[in-house]
Amino acid sequence: MKYLFDTNVIIDALTSRNNISVYSQQLLKEVASSKIKAYLSYKQMTDISYILRKYYSQDDIKEILGYLLEMFELLPILPSDIKIAQSLKISDFEDAVIYETAKTNMISCIITNNVKNFNNAKMSIMTPKELVVLLNN
Repeated sequence: MKYLFDTNVIIDALTSRNNISVYSQQLLKEVASSKIKAYLSYKQMTDISYILRKYYSQDDIKEILGYLLEMFELLPILPSDIKIAQSLKISDFEDAVIYETAKTNMISCIITNNVKNFNNAKMSIMTPKELVVLLNN
């Protein structure tokens, strides 16, 4: 399966900002060991860099981004993805763009901590915990 990780999963894994971060961290280990095929969009890389400024130095962020670039395949966001995302019944525009990018690139599943934002999705949407449980079975 091909998995597109939502930005919140990456930030949780890198910052341990909540009590469910352990699942996101486990998934990053799975991605690093090539046990699962994982994707991010180009735009997510800039978002991750921006958010990490609260937690890390610029040098550390560059190193982290280097690791992410090795681990994840990057997907483009097409102008049509943006246009279609505006018309979707997904309340969070960023999530709508992620969803449409996933569809365009034939991704099997989006991994997110905001499953409720993808109520009308026509693809698999899972939390990090759900995927960890699936991988362990």
